[in-house]
Amino acid sequence: MAMLSSLIILTSAFLLFTVQLIIGKIMLPYFGGSPSVWNTSMMFYQILLLAGYVYAHLLGTYLKPRWQPIIHWVLFGASLVLIRFTILPEQVTQASTHPIVTQLNLMTVLVGLPFFVLSATAPLIQRWFFLAHPGGSKNVYLLYATSNLGSFLALVAYPVLIEPLMALDTQILIWRSLQYILFGLFITCGAFVLRLAPLPVAANANTPKTAIPTREILLWIILGAIPSSLSLGVTMTITTDIASMPLIWVIPLALYLLTFILAFRVKPPLALRSAFLLSLVLLLPYALFETHLGWRHSVVGLAFSLLAFFTMAYTCHRALYERRPDARHLTTYYIYLSVGGAVGGIYNSLIVPNIFTGAYEYNITLIAATLLLLTLTYPLQIRSALARSAPLHAIIVPMAMLGFALAFYMTGHASLFIVALLLMFPTMTIALQSPRVISVIAVILLLIPVSLSFKGIPEIHQERNYFGVKRVVDARGIRHFTHGTTNHGSQIQEEKYRLTPVTYYNPTGPAADVFRAVQSAKKNPNILVLGLGIGGLSCLTEPTSQLTYIEIDPAVVKLAENRDYFTFVSDCGPKETMVIGDGRLELAKMPDASFDLLFMDAFSSDSIPFHLVTREAVELYLQKIKPDGLVVFHISNRYFQLAPELAAIARDLDLRLIGRDQPPGFLPGTKYPYSGTLYVALVKSDAQYMMLANQHAGWHDLDQDVSPPAQAWTDRYVNVIRALHIWKKFVKLWD
Repeated sequence: MAMLSSLIILTSAFLLFTVQLIIGKIMLPYFGGSPSVWNTSMMFYQILLLAGYVYAHLLGTYLKPRWQPIIHWVLFGASLVLIRFTILPEQVTQASTHPIVTQLNLMTVLVGLPFFVLSATAPLIQRWFFLAHPGGSKNVYLLYATSNLGSFLALVAYPVLIEPLMALDTQILIWRSLQYILFGLFITCGAFVLRLAPLPVAANANTPKTAIPTREILLWIILGAIPSSLSLGVTMTITTDIASMPLIWVIPLALYLLTFILAFRVKPPLALRSAFLLSLVLLLPYALFETHLGWRHSVVGLAFSLLAFFTMAYTCHRALYERRPDARHLTTYYIYLSVGGAVGGIYNSLIVPNIFTGAYEYNITLIAATLLLLTLTYPLQIRSALARSAPLHAIIVPMAMLGFALAFYMTGHASLFIVALLLMFPTMTIALQSPRVISVIAVILLLIPVSLSFKGIPEIHQERNYFGVKRVVDARGIRHFTHGTTNHGSQIQEEKYRLTPVTYYNPTGPAADVFRAVQSAKKNPNILVLGLGIGGLSCLTEPTSQLTYIEIDPAVVKLAENRDYFTFVSDCGPKETMVIGDGRLELAKMPDASFDLLFMDAFSSDSIPFHLVTREAVELYLQKIKPDGLVVFHISNRYFQLAPELAAIARDLDLRLIGRDQPPGFLPGTKYPYSGTLYVALVKSDAQYMMLANQHAGWHDLDQDVSPPAQAWTDRYVNVIRALHIWKKFVKLWD
C-alpha cells in the first residue's frame, strides 16, 4: 500500500497546484491582470484546503473505515462532473466594483468542489496508511513530504514546460485525464481500506490521546500563518513590479513549498537556531534596501526580499516540525497548519487592504516573525537579563531613540513614530546577545516607512484597493501619480505649462505624433483609449474630437476627475466618456467599425496585462476601428520586450508594425523632464505609415529591429519567458 499511497498523494498534489495556476491564468483577463488576482486565489485555496482537512478529520474520526472511501468516492465522482474552465460574461459584470466577491464566486463555481476533494485526498490517504501500518508514524510524515514534492514539481513544470509548450486547452485536457487516472487509483486504494473494516476507527484506540495545550495550538497557527503571509506579501511585491502571471506566481510558492520539504526532515540542512541566525543575516540587507525606493525595486532588492522570505519561512516550518505531535494527532495537526495558512491569506487579501493605504504587510509580518522566532530560539529570563544588561542599554536605548527620531524627522509620520517608540522598549529588553541585537536593528529598519524614499516630497493622497496602491505626490513643481512602483502620469504645477502633458505624452513624443496625425487626417475623429492614468491624453485631443476612456479601476477615474489633484480631464479637450471595466470586455460591447484611433495604454504598475496583447485582442481592436483606423500600443517596460510579440501578431494578420522610441529629455526651454517611451502602431497601408512618418522621422518599420517568434501569443498560449529582457540577453550571450 505504501507505493500506491505515495503515487496517489504525489498525483493529487500535482493536480492541486496545477489547477491553481490554470484557474489563475483564466481569471486574469477578467480582472485587468491585477496582482490581487493571485492573492485572492491563494486565500480561496487556503480556505478550501482547511475545509478539506476538516472534512478528512471528521470522516476519519467519526466513521468506520468501510464508509470513508465510499463517501469520498461519491464526492470525487461528482467533482469530475462539476468542474468547469469557462467563464460566462454575465458572471463578471461586477468585476470592477466588487472584484473580490466576484472572483470568489467565480472560483467557487469553477473549481470549488474539485479542489476541496483533492485537498482532502492526501490527509485521508495518510490516515488510512496509519490504520494499515500502526507502527509507521515516521512513514506518515514522509508521505507529507511526498505531497510537498508533488506540489513542488507542479510549480516547476508549469512555467518551464507546461505553459510555454502547451495551449490552455491542451493543459485542461491533460489535467482532466490525470484527474480520471487519480480517481481510478483512489478506487483501488479505497478497496484495500475496505478490508480494514473489522478494525476500530483508530488501530491504537486503547491508547488514550493526550490533550494538546492551547498555547501549542496557537503556536502552530501563528507559525503556519507567518510563511503564508510572507509568501503572499513577496508575491504582491514582485508581481506589482514585473507582471501578474504564473511564471512569477510560482517563484514564491515554490520556495514556500521547498521550505516545507527541507524543514520536515529528520536531518534538516539547518537546525532551528542556525536557520534563524541565517535569516537575520539575510534580513538586514533586505531591510536596508527597503529604506530606499530605487534600491528596493532593483533586481538585487527583489533577490534579498526572496531570500529573507525563504529563510524566515524555513525557520517557521522547522519550528513547526520540532513541535509536531505523534501520528494520532495527524489530521488535527494538519487542520491547525491549514488554519494558519488561511489566516495568512485572509490577513493579506482582506484585512490589510482595508487597514493600510500602502503595501506594508510584508514588513509587518517579517517583524512579527523576527520577534516570535527570537522568543522561541533564544528564550530569556527578563528579570535577570535586566540586571545584566544595564550597561548595554545605556548605549542601545539612546541610539535607538535617536534612530526613531531620525525616521520620524525624515518621514513625518507621527503614528509610525509612536508605534516604533512603543515597540522599542520591549525589543531592547531582549537585545542582550548578538542575535537579539541584530533582530533589533532589523526591526528598526523595517519600521521605517515606504515614504522614506520620498524625503522632502509632500504626499498629497494615497489609497489602496484590489487593483493596487495609488499615490499622489508633489516634487519639484510637478505633481505625480504613481500606481504600484511606476509613474502613471505627471502634471506641471506652473500655470504656463499646467496643461502640457509630460512623462509619456509630451508634445514632442510618439503619442503626440499619433494624435496630431489622426486629427489632421480626420474631421471629428472618434478616439478610444484603453487605460486612463491622469488623463494626459485629453490635452492632446482637440475639442472637436470624440474621446472615450476605458479604465478598470474606479479609484483612478475619481483621482483623474478630481480637480484637487489633476486637471487634464476637466480642462482639456472634449467632454470625455468614461467607461469602467476591463478593456477587452467593455470594448466587445461597443459597435464595430466605430473608432478612428484605438490607443492601448493600459498598465498595472509597470506591467501590461498580457490578455490585451494577444492575437484575439488585436483582432478585436481591428474589428472595432474603421477600415482606415489605426491601432497604437504604448509598450514601454522595464522587464519585457513586447515588440517581437506584436510583430508576430502583425505577421499573422498581414499587417506592418512600425514604431518610434523616444529617449528621455526635457520640454524645450524648461527644466521639466519627460520619460523615455516606446510606441508601436499596426498599419494596413503605406498611407497610414506616411501619416505618422510625416509627423516625425523616428517612425520606422520594426522588421529589422526585432525577430518575431514563430508562434504568436494567443488567449490560449502565452510564452512570457521569451519576452523577458534578461532572457533575450541570455540567449544572445549563448549564441
